[in-house]
Amino acid sequence: RLALALALLSHRPLVLLDEPTAALDAAGRREVARLVRESRLEAAVVVASHDEEFLRACGCEIHLLTDAGLASRGARV
Repeated sequence: RLALALALLSHRPLVLLDEPTAALDAAGRREVARLVRESRLEAAVVVASHDEEFLRACGCEIHLLTDAGLASRGARV
């Protein structure tokens, strides 16, 4: 979580996260979701994750990678 917080607070215009909730308990997932929500004010954040509940908690726009390519679920969920 410390590395994630440092990346999100780095003031970079784009932050890429790959499975940021892997091996975290529920409290850890909530904390990461809070960090992502707050960082979106300063940076574009792209998250690759299988944890759809986490993506929803972050207010992410969800896109699925399918055999046919990228499929959008539409607006933020």
